[in-house]
Amino acid sequence: RESITVIDGFFIFFYVQNKGAAFCMLSVHRWVFMTISTVAIVALSIYLWKKRKDSKLLGVALSFIIGGGIGNMVDRTILGYVIDFLDFIIGRDANGHPIHFAIFNIADTFVCVGVGLFALYIILDEFKQYKKEKVAKVEINVKNNICVIGNENKSNIDINIGNISVNANDNAENDNT
Repeated sequence: RESITVIDGFFIFFYVQNKGAAFCMLSVHRWVFMTISTVAIVALSIYLWKKRKDSKLLGVALSFIIGGGIGNMVDRTILGYVIDFLDFIIGRDANGHPIHFAIFNIADTFVCVGVGLFALYIILDEFKQYKKEKVAKVEINVKNNICVIGNENKSNIDINIGNISVNANDNAENDNT
């Protein structure tokens, strides 16, 4: 194993051959991981194609995930393993020995950033939907001389428009009777 210290006590280039998934999981069953990865890349690519005009954030998020997955897939196909090399020291234990974060590569970074952006997209989209649901809905049926005003939280609303009185129970009364 080769290593080059970039920032002493914090960041090292450390060559590792990762034959499995994250943290070397499934290293004995490489074909299972390759199959799952291929299916995920194809499914995400189809989803990206269908949703490409919906949101730039969604497009970037999915592109990062797909690109990182393809990058690691190329290494696995050609080399039989992924080369991980980014090693960060995140602290020291009680004996002063360095505590290393998982060693990873650039493709892993793209996948993780893409997943983070995808989570942000979901949160923002849910917030947008929540705001839309909270906006009062107004429906005016002129043909039947009925004005119905309601909102999602079903609060009582009474309103008078001209000679029509409307409340939350949708009872319309003509003031001229």
